[in-house]
Amino acid sequence: MPWATQRKKRILELVAKFNAQGGLSRPDQDLLKATQDFFANNVAYFEIQRTRRLTPGYSLADSPVGLLAWFYEKLVAWTDDYPWTPDGIFTKVCRYRFSRAGADAPQNQYHESYKRPGLSTEEYIKQYSNVPLGISIFPREIVQFPLAWNLTLGPVVFERRHDKGGNFAAWENLGAMGADLHEMFGKDGGAYKCVTECSGYKRI
Repeated sequence: MPWATQRKKRILELVAKFNAQGGLSRPDQDLLKATQDFFANNVAYFEIQRTRRLTPGYSLADSPVGLLAWFYEKLVAWTDDYPWTPDGIFTKVCRYRFSRAGADAPQNQYHESYKRPGLSTEEYIKQYSNVPLGISIFPREIVQFPLAWNLTLGPVVFERRHDKGGNFAAWENLGAMGADLHEMFGKDGGAYKCVTECSGYKRI
């Protein structure tokens, strides 16, 4: 079955399932509400970067204090009560401050994604991929959607909900993230040998 047809079929099945069950479950409603709250109250940083990237860019490149304030706010707000240390914060900030691209380089991705032509509904549906997908869910991630919606992206072969972690989960909960990858790509995982020339551990 073509990918676009597969994805459309999955979406229709999910809509029918939700309607039959009286709509989204309470946990899924909570996920959507958190996402809606984030977009309603916390995306000014995104809007200014996508529309006027040079305005914050000059400040971040010019002022170490400005760069620190910009990052510190997000490191604290987007993590799950992670115990940041001064060394940890400065390490992260210095990666931008002293990078070859410059402290203002990340602004460009927001601007470029905004300038990209939008996709039609038909083109968007065709983005369904047959590549095996893994989903690791962390409770304080800033954008979250109902878990069943993941099925519209492609063949989900791994999914796990964690009880700790946020937007910087690979830093906050590295052990959990590593274990998820190991299980997904390991010999008993759903993505084992998804790259035909390689096993989950070494080239064969």
